[in-house]
Order: sequence, then structure tokens, then C-alpha cells
Amino acid sequence: MSEAAAPIKLTPEQLISLVGHGVTQEQLDSARRELGEKIDNQDAKIDAVNRDLTVKIEAVNRDLTAKIDTVNKDLSIKIDNQNTKIDAKFDKLDAKIDSKFNLVLAFLLANVAGVVALGFWLGQNVVK
Repeated sequence: MSEAAAPIKLTPEQLISLVGHGVTQEQLDSARRELGEKIDNQDAKIDAVNRDLTVKIEAVNRDLTAKIDTVNKDLSIKIDNQNTKIDAKFDKLDAKIDSKFNLVLAFLLANVAGVVALGFWLGQNVVK
């Protein structure tokens, strides 16, 4: 409302009512200018508060973003460490399973070889 205030437009009935109370057009225009200035001042105050709040919100946003990034990095490191430990445990378990499997397989092959040898021996000695 920084431009010149336009005159207040009233209906004839409103104008007669106000004039009956002794109010002139000049007084109405003066009141309009005064109200316009008050509105401009309030708008300026609201704009200043809005700017201050925007600056504060941006600062909080930056701070929270930095904290989230730090927590994210820390969690990523911890997760990577846990994954490494789990992989090591799986590798150890896999080695144990392979060792047991090889032991059982060797035992079975030895038994099969023993049965074959027994059959061969029986075939040589008993069947004659």
C-alpha cells in the first residue's frame, strides 16, 4: 500500500450517515491513509519475522542434515563391520562343513574299499 491511498468509496446512504455524524471526505481519506500505513508497517514486520524464521529453519535443516549424515556414516561403518564378522563366521562354518564332509566321504570310501577287498579276498579264497 505504498502508493497514494485512493479515496474511500461509499454508497450514498453510508455517506449521508457519516456526514450526519460530522465526518468529511477528507477525514475519511485521512483515516484510509493512516490505516494503509499501519497495514504497511504490519506487512514489513511480518516480512521481517518471515525472513528470520526462514534463516532459522535453514540453519536447523543444515544442522539436522549434517547430524543425519554423521549417523548414517557411523551406521554404515558398524554394518560393514558386522557383515565382515558374519562373513568370517560363515567362512569358518563352511570350512568345518567341508572338513566333516571330506571326513565322512573318506570313511565311506574306505568302507567301500574294504567291502570290495573283502569280496575280492572271498572270491580268491572261498570260491576255489
